[in-house]
Amino acid sequence: MEAIIPGNLLTTAMAVMPHTDVNRALEMAMSLDVPFWPQLPNYSYYEDMYVQAAEHFPGIVLDVQKRTLRFSMDKFVEEFAENAEKKSLNYLSELSAEIFFGMLPDTV
Repeated sequence: MEAIIPGNLLTTAMAVMPHTDVNRALEMAMSLDVPFWPQLPNYSYYEDMYVQAAEHFPGIVLDVQKRTLRFSMDKFVEEFAENAEKKSLNYLSELSAEIFFGMLPDTV
């Protein structure tokens, strides 16, 4: 019989989780049919999806102690010019993607 719904109803989840226990969150993420990258903003503010998406974006002002993220036009102008000269960005740092890097095999 041909499946009516593509994907055979495999299970997965969205990333943001309330966990503070990294191993428990990774165990849950890897236990589904389609593993996912859990983000744990209660574990670290760097795990917040907005913080991760804003990493390397010119003009972003991050205050980890206050758990705030804002935009500065002056900083944007300065950093945009610097990045335009380099023509490259490192998109994922180990600090803002600790959980993602925890999912990778030790050989990576």
